[in-house]
Amino acid sequence: MAKKPTIRNIGVVGNPAGEIGRLWNNYKATGDPELLAQICEQSDFVGIADIGKTIANRLRKTNRNKRRYADELFWNEGMKLFDLISKQLKWKDASIEARCLYVAETLGAENAPFTKGRDQFADGLRKRLKDRGRPE
Repeated sequence: MAKKPTIRNIGVVGNPAGEIGRLWNNYKATGDPELLAQICEQSDFVGIADIGKTIANRLRKTNRNKRRYADELFWNEGMKLFDLISKQLKWKDASIEARCLYVAETLGAENAPFTKGRDQFADGLRKRLKDRGRPE
């Protein structure tokens, strides 16, 4: 199985090429068209700034799901928290389901727009952990 690209959320100050590279890597990781729109806005299309803005506007109008990047960041935070609590002694004997439910409660997953409550988030987190080869 091919390794999924990693999201980078550290900005590159004063380096437009580095910022575009970061946005591109995040787009490859999430497929979020908003990131493509941001790339277009920052790119130089033969010196005509309106080209990038026009493409960015078109991308934003024609794509319905604009939350993929934010959703992927939320899932990544859930996985980081899962790893963190799994290293704690008091969670040593806890089941995967109990740890996932704890993560869902801690992150406030019942309010996440892409799930229907904490149980669904916990189940999705468990599946993502399994897909990424994390031990159960």
